[in-house]
Amino acid sequence: MGKSKEGGICANWETTHVMLFCDLCSREIDLGNRPTTHFNKEGWGNLVKNFKDRTGLEYSRAQMKNKWDQLKRDWKLWRELKRGETGLGWNPTKRTIDASDDWWKERIEMIPNAKKFRFGGIAPELEEKLDKMFSLVVATGENVWMPSSGELPGLFSQAETLSEEPDDHINESNNSQTNANEDLNSGTPGQSSHSGAASKRKRKGKRHEMGTKQIMLAHVEKLFSSSEAIMQRVTAPVIPPSIYLLREAIQELEKYPEIFEDRLLYHFATVHFQTPVNRVTFLSIPEERRVEWLKTHYMNSQI
Repeated sequence: MGKSKEGGICANWETTHVMLFCDLCSREIDLGNRPTTHFNKEGWGNLVKNFKDRTGLEYSRAQMKNKWDQLKRDWKLWRELKRGETGLGWNPTKRTIDASDDWWKERIEMIPNAKKFRFGGIAPELEEKLDKMFSLVVATGENVWMPSSGELPGLFSQAETLSEEPDDHINESNNSQTNANEDLNSGTPGQSSHSGAASKRKRKGKRHEMGTKQIMLAHVEKLFSSSEAIMQRVTAPVIPPSIYLLREAIQELEKYPEIFEDRLLYHFATVHFQTPVNRVTFLSIPEERRVEWLKTHYMNSQI
């Protein structure tokens, strides 16, 4: 294995290494070590250490981040390739989407960079892991917002486009007719001028009030839209309420005959893991201590 320019080991990402890297990333996400779109210092440190412990390869934080960024780019491109398509199968021989040559030709014309997936795409098992890693953090444009930022997304940007000019400018012919009527109904020219100005200020005040209400309503509507996008696409909770976490924890039970063959203990575990913190803890502790941990919780529940 060669050396990098920095003198370290060149990263050789075999398929098994990529799958392990994704699993380790998901673990750090569940532990809350990705507060924004990337891991914090503790998260990167854990990734480097745990990857070395499992593979013997000492990849640097920079190498880990490069792989994270590359996987995100490929995942976004893969999603774009499949966008709007339903019923697409997987060709295990070509290791890519099972579709006709005409379909591929049309899609590659639309998305030239997707040509790389023609004879080697993202396998379903890897795609599932990438969905968990990136689906909550990918957002673009005005919907990008982190809860810790302290400001609302584009709150005042729309106010600048909601001009009040149509309300503030009165048609000249209407002005002339209004002034003529005021002159006919008024006792003196001075009174006419004064009452006309007061009436105009009153109307302008009402229009200004209506314009302000429209802006505020637009802000509220914009906030609602942004909030929905945030809930769907931006990392908010420390432990995401994902169905994959529950399924992953239950699948882990099959590795331990002491749990899987004990129906009462197994049933307890499936109920116990419905609480996110319990299943995340189970998946986070060393494997050799999981049975003991679960049995202790089971016995405590019987007291």
